[in-house]
Amino acid sequence: MQLKKFSPITGVILATLLSACGGDEPEPVVYPKLKISSLALSSATASAIAQTPVEFTGGICSGGNSNYIQEFDFGDKTPVSSVKTHTYLTSGLKTVVATCKDTAGSRAVVTSLEVNVAAAEMNGFMGKQWSTYASIDPLMPSLYPLAELTAAGDIYGVWLPSLASNKDVTTGTTNFSSSSWTQSGGLSTGSDKPLFNDALPGASSAAIDLAVSPNGRATTAWMAGSSLWYATKNDLSGAWSTPVQINVPVLDASIKVVVNDAGSGAIAYCTSNGAELITYAGQARQAPVTISKQCDLTDTSFFTIQRHRLFDIAIDNASSTIYAVGIADGATTGKTVVTLKSYTPSGGWTAGTAISDEIDTAPESLSYARSPSGNFSAVAWNQVGTNLKSNVFARLYAKGAWGPIQAVQDDYITKDYSRPLVAINDSGDAFLAMQIQSIRKTFPIEVTNYDASATNPTWSKPFQVSTAKLSATDIAIDKWGTGLITRSDDDAAQSVSSGTPEAGTYSKSGEWSGFTRLATKNLYSKSFHYQSMRALPDGRAIVVTSIYDDQTPMTLTTQPLSSGYVLLK
Repeated sequence: MQLKKFSPITGVILATLLSACGGDEPEPVVYPKLKISSLALSSATASAIAQTPVEFTGGICSGGNSNYIQEFDFGDKTPVSSVKTHTYLTSGLKTVVATCKDTAGSRAVVTSLEVNVAAAEMNGFMGKQWSTYASIDPLMPSLYPLAELTAAGDIYGVWLPSLASNKDVTTGTTNFSSSSWTQSGGLSTGSDKPLFNDALPGASSAAIDLAVSPNGRATTAWMAGSSLWYATKNDLSGAWSTPVQINVPVLDASIKVVVNDAGSGAIAYCTSNGAELITYAGQARQAPVTISKQCDLTDTSFFTIQRHRLFDIAIDNASSTIYAVGIADGATTGKTVVTLKSYTPSGGWTAGTAISDEIDTAPESLSYARSPSGNFSAVAWNQVGTNLKSNVFARLYAKGAWGPIQAVQDDYITKDYSRPLVAINDSGDAFLAMQIQSIRKTFPIEVTNYDASATNPTWSKPFQVSTAKLSATDIAIDKWGTGLITRSDDDAAQSVSSGTPEAGTYSKSGEWSGFTRLATKNLYSKSFHYQSMRALPDGRAIVVTSIYDDQTPMTLTTQPLSSGYVLLK
């Protein structure tokens, strides 16, 4: 069969007809309608609460060309997100808008949901209120009152009275819910009266300390004359033991005691050759052991942070292991290292473990803290750089090992950091306060925290909370990671004689509450000379204060002034 050929004119006509019929173009694609499902709170979120993650369900795209762009606007002026979990910082009615777009670019659908976000259920320090300031006893004045809390919230107190009261070391106990401080008399030290150095106002610490175990064992130790004394107590209702005198070369500088539920404990104290420690279990005491080659610095100024010393101790409540941090000679002549030693009743003392690198100039101060469970601990110390300004370093223990040494800040040029105080909780979160040295009569305090739940945990950028003239500062951390810092005396704009105790909180997310006054300003028209604070992981706390007459130093004939306390409950 012979193929028939078209003429050129016929080919042109055929091509024109085919073109008119669209034979060379694809059929247009018709997509399903773009849709988005309605929004709702997921079953994992019973209700929306501020500062708690809120999870949504729904807002699912369908139809369109299947190439979706999903956006969620949570109605609180935060950037839109592609995930359906959000944490609101504030309460109130929020309108959540979900938008679905496809890549055609011109088509979008939305759905919305109104959510009433409840106020945060505040926990710990942030969820409790301070009580009204209450006097202890105007006839029992003291510049160095101390208080400790049991796990049940019972309070034990001791204080070193002024010479004006003509008393020995005095103790008191009260229940946490009580509105008064019940006196239980003095702890007699025979003819050896407690020293009370009132020649220089506002010495930052005194040679007296108190420790209470979770279930109510207590130990207090103090210096009287040239001797170290201590007394113990088995429970809240029991009596204090007769004070025991220990003839050691103690200095009137700093004492630290610890005790656990089994009644084991330790007393650390300053000597002219450094810091020593005595362990005890019942009536049995071990010989003194040196835990730091230096102990304390002479500091008679009350414009300073409290509890600066070159040793610190802690005890494990379950195992009776005692831990002691201090400084020792480095391997290189002239250098020092921060070291940790531990003691067990069965094995005695371990050799010192280096916590820091070798340091050219010995630290001015260090701090050691263990979490209630003992699973986490932290050491912080200051370290002088090549330009003679100081930085603060810290090292944390977690998961059975010490982590890296971390600089809390990296500013050796404009800021001179010193005298750290550190606290740590059972989640490994830590809180730290430190002082900035100043040529003026202000000593700013900055705080920082360590969020153990972060992907790459590190210390936050330091935040300045105070420029005050300070005679005392204490810190604590609750189990949610919020730090509590207390101070006495007013800010630099006020006269020293118008001081008052104050407290503030600093959350893991960097929220600072500001300082709250815990007593009436100008109380007794005297300055708060000293305060100490102790707190429990659930946020209950006590602050005890003393009032100092900086115009008339106390003598046997001066009018006694009242110490006082406030509770966070």
